[in-house]
Amino acid sequence: MNHAYRIRNWQKYQHYKERNPPWIKLHVELLASEEWVLLADASKLLAIVCMMIAAKDHGCITDNADFIRRVAYLEATPDLKPLIACGFLEPIAGACAEKFLQADARPEKESETEKETETDSSADADASPPALRSGKKIYPEDFEAFWQGYPVDPLMSKSKALEKWRRLTAEDRAAAMRALPAFRVHCSKDPTYRPVHAERFLSQRRFDGFNAHQDKQKPAAGDDAGLKAEWGGRAAPLVDAIGAAKFQAWFSGSRFEAGPPAAILVEKPFAAEWIARHFMSDLRRLFGDVEIKS
Repeated sequence: MNHAYRIRNWQKYQHYKERNPPWIKLHVELLASEEWVLLADASKLLAIVCMMIAAKDHGCITDNADFIRRVAYLEATPDLKPLIACGFLEPIAGACAEKFLQADARPEKESETEKETETDSSADADASPPALRSGKKIYPEDFEAFWQGYPVDPLMSKSKALEKWRRLTAEDRAAAMRALPAFRVHCSKDPTYRPVHAERFLSQRRFDGFNAHQDKQKPAAGDDAGLKAEWGGRAAPLVDAIGAAKFQAWFSGSRFEAGPPAAILVEKPFAAEWIARHFMSDLRRLFGDVEIKS
């Protein structure tokens, strides 16, 4: 049975109390408080997590550790005992606790289920959340290719990015993939630049801007002689088959080895995977047996 707790001195952490979603504020004096100093690092993080979750229920929270883990995207199931022992979490008793627990008695996975059953614009087979295999999440292949090509960092949420990816049409997903080379070049120009989170790159359609910029740089129709001259002139039939725009986006700068078998060498693994998945039929028709290498 779950128990209800209230964060001690909850009013102290309030900020813009009437707003939705609510805000919380942290006082520097928290660092010098006895409970903070005596807590292990994991419990200090958990204290902040509890405040954020409790903000929607006026400072109250249940001890459903599995729910807290999933809502906060924690890797391990949290242990609330140290927070209770030091008095950070105070038990709620009587009618107040019963009322709160009844209001919070909906299935703990409801919020996740609601998100998963929202209508996606793509409505295709990979619209389900990542599958679990041997305890490891398995993501759709096209999303995995996007994630591998994106300049990610440890603060980015792969699951959140997947949610946004699922809402894109197949055409938009292809556009997001096509924008990655230009976006990576943009990021590399400034070593201090921190790439925007992948989920915002998708939800805010940042890829449109990079594709528009690339389109301006592309040769005008009929002026693709430079692209056809690549690979020692062997690129000409491929440019004719898929168009100058696609060739420049995915093949420009690559190297061609006649073989046999023929080999196309690209810089990034995600580009190799994308080429193999989308252009292999054309490549085999034009060059026979072909290998894509990175």
